[in-house]
Order: sequence, then C-alpha cells, then structure tokens
Amino acid sequence: MRGLLLILLICTMLANLVCGFRRGDIRLVDGDSEYEGRVEIFLNNEWGTIGDDNWDNDDADVVCRQLGYTLGGTAYKDAYFGRGTGPIWLDNIGCTGNEGNLLSCSHQTNASEASHSGDVGVACNGKEVRLVDGNGPDEGRVEIFMNSEWGTVDEDPWNDDDAGVVCRQLGYLHGGVAFTRAYFGQGNGSIWLDDIKCVGNEPHLMSCDYGTDTSEDSHKEDVGVKCAWPVRLANGSLASEGRVEVLINGRWGTIGDDNWDNRDANVVCSQLGYPSGGIAYSNAYFGKGEGPILLENLNCAGTETSLFRCSHRKVSTGSDHSQDAGVACFDLSNDFCSSQPCAHNGKCVNEKTTFLCVCLSGFRGTRCENVINACDSNPCKHNGLCVQDRNHYRCICPDGFEGPRCGIDSDPCNSRDCKASKNCVNRLNYRYCTCLGASNNTILCQYEINACYSNPCKDNETCLLQGDSFICVTEGNINTIIFGKCFDHLKCFSQVKPSSCLLGDLNAERKFSPQLVRRVGSTSFNCALWIRFEPVSSLRAYNSSQMRSRWIVFICFRFALPTWNEFTRVSTSQ
Repeated sequence: MRGLLLILLICTMLANLVCGFRRGDIRLVDGDSEYEGRVEIFLNNEWGTIGDDNWDNDDADVVCRQLGYTLGGTAYKDAYFGRGTGPIWLDNIGCTGNEGNLLSCSHQTNASEASHSGDVGVACNGKEVRLVDGNGPDEGRVEIFMNSEWGTVDEDPWNDDDAGVVCRQLGYLHGGVAFTRAYFGQGNGSIWLDDIKCVGNEPHLMSCDYGTDTSEDSHKEDVGVKCAWPVRLANGSLASEGRVEVLINGRWGTIGDDNWDNRDANVVCSQLGYPSGGIAYSNAYFGKGEGPILLENLNCAGTETSLFRCSHRKVSTGSDHSQDAGVACFDLSNDFCSSQPCAHNGKCVNEKTTFLCVCLSGFRGTRCENVINACDSNPCKHNGLCVQDRNHYRCICPDGFEGPRCGIDSDPCNSRDCKASKNCVNRLNYRYCTCLGASNNTILCQYEINACYSNPCKDNETCLLQGDSFICVTEGNINTIIFGKCFDHLKCFSQVKPSSCLLGDLNAERKFSPQLVRRVGSTSFNCALWIRFEPVSSLRAYNSSQMRSRWIVFICFRFALPTWNEFTRVSTSQ
C-alpha cells in the first residue's frame, strides 16, 4: 500500500517524466485527420482547452510546429471542431509565429470569463499542401510548399480528379470538388505549378503530370478545392433511403431542412451512386438524428456531383432535430418484390424507391397484412344483423324489412296512416287500425271514431256509415242493407260482450256468432256477425228472408268485404 502511494506521489510530482504527459503538451481533437482539430493543452495534470481571444495564424503556426508540422497551419475559432470539456487553461494567446512552443507566447492564465463556445482549433500543413481562405479546413485556395516558400497553382486544366488528389493528400478520403478563377481569393507570391493532369488515384499532387512554366499565369487563375465529406443515409427501411448525415471535422451530423428540395436530394443520391436522383423529405421524416446539425440552407441546382458544390451554410449546433432532412433515392437496380413482401397473395409492384402491394378483396395495408371485416362499416339498415361471410357480408333483417341490406319495407303497417291513438295490426295479406283504450266489456273498435259514433239516429233507427258520412235505417230495412253488401269502415254498434256470443243451441237467453269465410283471389275475408236471438226452435239455414222477420242484427266488420252472394259457406251451431 505504501508503495502504491509512493508511486502516485512521484507521478504527481514528476508527471512530465513518469506519467507520459508533460506540462504544456499539445494535442488536436475531433478533426477529420491527424493534422487538424480542437487545440488542447496539458496543464496542472489535466487536459484543457484555449479561449479564442486574439487567436490567429501565427498562433496556429506555433501549435503546428510544436506538433512537428513545420509548414505551419491555419487558425480556427468559435469551437469550429466542437466544444471541449473540462477547464479552459489559456486565453489571449499572442505569438509572433517563431516560438518553439505555445507557452513561450504571451498568454493569459485566468480564463474565468471564457466559455467552450470559443475553443480554438488549427489545421496544420502536414503534406506540403494547404488550403487557405476557405470557410473550414476542408476547403480553400490550394497552396504548395516549394523552395521554402508557399505558392499557388494555376487552373489550366484543373478538375475534380486533381481536387480529389489534393484532398486525399490532406487526409480527406472521399474526393473533392475543383474550383477555378480564384474562387477563394487571389494568393500572393509565386505560382509554382500549372497544367496539372491527375488520373485521380495518385497519393499526392506532385505525382501527377504538371508544368512549371507559369510566366504567363496570374493569381486570377488560382485554383481551389472543397474536400467532400462522407455522406450516409440513416434509419430508412431500405439502403437507398433515410436521414441524410454528413461527416465533418470527424463528427457525423445532420442537415437542416431549410430550402431542402428534390434538387438537393438528387445531388445526395448521385453522390451515393444513385444516378436517377431521388425525393426530398423534411421534418425528420426518417426520425430525429443525434449530435450536431452541421449544414443548412442547401441550395443545389441538382446537377452537382457532390453536396459540397452546392451553396450552403455550415453550422455546428445540437439544436432541434425535428427538421432533419432525408431522401429516398431511386434505386432502379433493385427488385423490391424479390422478398415477396405482400401477404395474403397480394400482387407486388416495383416502384422507383420501394414496392407497392395490390391487395385482394378482403385485405388491406401496405403489405396486405390486415383482414377487412366487411361488417365494420355497418352496412345493414334498420338494425339488421350483419354476418361476416368470407370476404363479404350478409344481413339478417328484422321483421318488416327485407333486401340485401334490409332497406326494403316489407311491413304494410309502415305505410298505414294510423293515428297516435290507434295500433296497426298486420296480417298475412291485409292490415287495419285498432283504437286504443276501449273498455273491456265492449267489442274492440276496429276503426277510428267515425260519423256514427255520436249516435245521430233516432231510437228506432240504426246508423250505418256511407263513406265518410252515415245513413239512418229502421229495423225493417237493416237486413236488406246489411246482407246486400258488406260495408267498409263500419263501426261497432253492439255493446254485446264477446263472451256472451256463444255457439250452440239457440234460445231466448243465448247469443251466437256465425262466421262467414271467403277467399277472393289471394285475399281472405272474415266477417264476424253478432246476432241477438228472438225465440225460435232451431236454425237450419241462414238467409235474408229468415233474418228479415226473426232477427235484430248488430254487426261489426273488420275490413272491406265482398257482396253477400260471393260467400260460399255459412256455418252455425244449433
């Protein structure tokens, strides 16, 4: 235990000799290559960052030289390579450019007012080539170091193959985009090379064919490059679609969807090897990404070979990913139907970016995976019962309705104008209204109250309906009228109890009810005659002559009846 404590004590006291780092050591973090990144310095036994007040290329040259890159470097501010963590050790660095290490420059050690949003970075010139005056270490005017001096390159005939060699020499392995006509500004000093002709696979620019006669060249023709960032698609269901992510400064990040359209998508797809272009998606269609949002305000013409030829704005923020851009590229080489994605024998159709399932009847869904319940739409009317039948349905209709959807009214009472105080009674081939509220000791009224209800006739007369009116007849005439015709809508005249109208032997104290039945066509008629008996020993026949002299008749017809001579059978009891 004492030995361990002793080692720790020695390590703390002699960190520069025992633990591997010395006070003032420098490292570069979060860059795309070993030549660039956020500058961190080892002080007080801990790595920390440097504030960007007064940070410039002279300071960057000292950092690069301290790291062994004798050709100097370019300074970056505002946490270009991302924000660090831990302490901010130094601020207000003031180097002349000739110092051997950063601590030899003037500096401020009290950085309490600094924040990691101002962490400094550098891009060192490690391969005798550098990019100058760009918006980042991956773009700018191309300068090469020859004869102990930095100089430019003339544009004849500068192209993307040449740019790709420069980018690869600087550690960017995904090629580059060529720029001419001093796109990044005119340089100073010598123009070292012109007439560059690279195949594209050379390890460095000096391996290409080139000319050195630049006497007629000018800095108006200085060349530049933008080194291509790797692009990938994330979180798509297919390899050809997803959220667009780019690798900048060693970090993968997303693209904001401001101005994002199909022209931008075409460039992304072309860069990824899908020459037929694609469709742009916004509002994090393929899900929200993580990490920084690195680009926004892309404005491509659609014909560029890389996003980096499009105008854009670099950002480095972890703000709301709800606007991450995405694409779906047209992959015409793929057979999306090869995996048979459609269920239930659905037909698969290849489209540009995906497949389409054409479902059989009874199925639905993007893959025809859902079985349709034909009863879900409640197709049966009037509370009919819907029964699923394979891919279709059938309706079991309630009484009074029929048809495939129970939409046809089969109950005649539905069209009968019975008033609120009456019920409609439906029989096989006819219907009638019955009055509500009749006394139990009376024969039920078969029709609504009519003209005879108020007893308008004299005591020795009987009231009979005639259409909507009535006539008064004496007892001597009633049988002729009654048996000559069965009347429509005839009111019950008798107060005879139904239980008193018994069939059987006739006597002075009993009543009986003969029944007359006749079928005319498809219609059945049923006349119920209530007859009060006057003394007679028997009744063998029933006709108008007998009735005229021996009977007083009270009658109630339920409905319209044919004439008397159409009845074929008379039944009675003795």
